[in-house]
Formats: sequence, structure tokens, C-alpha cells
Amino acid sequence: MKVGIGYCNEEDALLSGKKVAENAITKSNIDRPDLVISFCSGQLDHNEFFRGLQSVVGNKVPIIGGSTIGVITNDCLSYEGYPAGAAVIQLDTIRAQLVVVDNLDRDERLAGIKLAKQLAKEQEDSLLLIFYDSIKIHATNDTPPTLNASSPLLEGIAQELRSNVPIIGAGVMGDYDMSPTKQFCGSYVGNQNIVGTLLTGDFKPYFRIMHGCSPLDGVYHRITKIQGSNIYELDGKPIVEMIDELFGNQNWRNQNPVDLLTIGKNLGTRFEEPKEANYVNRLITGVLPNGEGIGIFEPERRQRSAYGDFPLPIGYGQTISQPYIVALMTDLLKPEKDDVA
Repeated sequence: MKVGIGYCNEEDALLSGKKVAENAITKSNIDRPDLVISFCSGQLDHNEFFRGLQSVVGNKVPIIGGSTIGVITNDCLSYEGYPAGAAVIQLDTIRAQLVVVDNLDRDERLAGIKLAKQLAKEQEDSLLLIFYDSIKIHATNDTPPTLNASSPLLEGIAQELRSNVPIIGAGVMGDYDMSPTKQFCGSYVGNQNIVGTLLTGDFKPYFRIMHGCSPLDGVYHRITKIQGSNIYELDGKPIVEMIDELFGNQNWRNQNPVDLLTIGKNLGTRFEEPKEANYVNRLITGVLPNGEGIGIFEPERRQRSAYGDFPLPIGYGQTISQPYIVALMTDLLKPEKDDVA
């Protein structure tokens, strides 16, 4: 297998698509492109960018990926301008099966079930790579965004797929304003889809969970009022006021998303030495327009307990030289009836 990485930061979307594909192929001497994983800034014309990719690799090579806020490679890092990148892969002995399911915004769990049912399962299946549209309803000046939830999506996939096949991937998002996104769906550009690529062959995947948060003082809190992806109260107190106290000011309210705070869940044991892989964090998309609560990146269907969390150097939207991250980590799974708004 050969993998080539290409990067570009050009306003001309067609030229950008051509450049990232050409750079990737040239760097690794790709003889036969079999799969392209590519992302481009939400500001670019995705159809033109996709056309640029196809002008280099051909229209029969599947292209997956879509919108992104920024791109990081071994040589480049950018969240500004029009960053775009592509991994052009020559699979050789590895086989790839691509499945696209639409109407994700209607029922995430059903979309996951449909995806898994269409995959031809084999004994040596090694990895399922998925990309899905993060934005169900984009944000406006008066309303926060509604997001497609990954939890029911993954539950639907797991219901049909062999449980020992690792699933990795991401929801695509093109900017911090939670604008509508675009996805690369193999041979076309779309939205409200889940794109799954099942890789099969003689290889072993390695992956690691990293997010940049660690426990602060072990003081637990409870989310006492939540509705969908909006949190209103923590320990019976307005969460916005609690965050004001945490920062010592209200400046964070102007951030979309919030740079220095996340809401998450501890899957490990309380008070044990923290292990990064045990924590799941939710990005705070911003304070609600009326100031009565906050939005989080993923809808929560269960209420949780939480405890304060303080920072490792790298977190959402951070580089090593930028400020540390702070988080409130959640713990308990079972809701209490009075917790739901």
C-alpha cells in the first residue's frame, strides 16, 4: 500500500483540488490511485474542488471526506484562508467497499442500520471508516444549530455489523458558525449522508483516543436540566452563570465555539489516575441566544454527573502554543426523571 498526502491553500477551488491530488501522487510515487480521502475549507466551492480532484485521479476512483475547518499534515497546519488536503491511497492487496446512505437527518439510528446491512461482511474485515454530516439544521442569528447525533448512528451500525470490527471516523463541519456542510460521497458531492468505507485485507489498524483534557479536582456535578443538545442547569444552578464564575468574566459568551471549555463523560473509575482514552468530550458550540443555557456539539439522550476538569496543552481548535483547555467531565449514565427539561 502507498499513501501520498497533498495540501493547498488556494481560493480557486478547482485549482486547489488539482494541486492537492497532484502533490499527493507525486510525493509517494502513486502508480494507481484506488481511494482518496479529502477535506476542504467550508469557504471553498466543494463541487469545483471535487472536480479538480477527479481531473487528476479520474472519475472512477472513490473520493470520501468533505467540509473541514482546518487541515493538519506533517508539513502544514492551517485554520485560516482556504485550507484543503487529500490522502491519495494505492490499496494494492487491501480491498475497499464504499456504501452511502442518505436521509441521515431523518433518523440517525436507521441510517446506521441501513449502512451496515449494505456492507458485505467478511471474516477478515479489519476497519470501518465513516464520515457523516454533522449539521442537521444550521445555526441562525436567533437559533443554535441542531446536530446529527453520532450515538444512535453508531448503535445502528453495531446492531448489524460484527462487533469486533473497529469503527473510526468523524462528522464533517466546514466552519465555526455551523453552516451547512458538504460531503464527498464517492462519485458525487452531497449532504445529510453517512459514507462508510469497509477495508478488508491482511493489515492491522492502530488507533488512539486523544482530546487534551484531564481531571481537575474530582468534584462531581450533576446536569439537572438538559434538552437535546442544550444544557441549562448544573447542580440546579444556571450553567451559564457557573461558567461565568469559572472564567471570572463573560468574555467566553462571545466565542462560537467556546475555546477553553468542553462538556464530557468519564468512562473510567472515579478518582483513579486519569487515562485520556476513558474520557469523551462534547464541544460547547456557544451560549444560547437568550443566555439561558449552552449548546453542545452532540445531543445527549441521557443525563450525566460531571466534575471539573483542567487542562492539557492541546484541545479543540488548539495548537501546542495556544492556551490550555478546561473541561467539565460527565460520569453517570442513568437519567433521573426530574433531570429532563
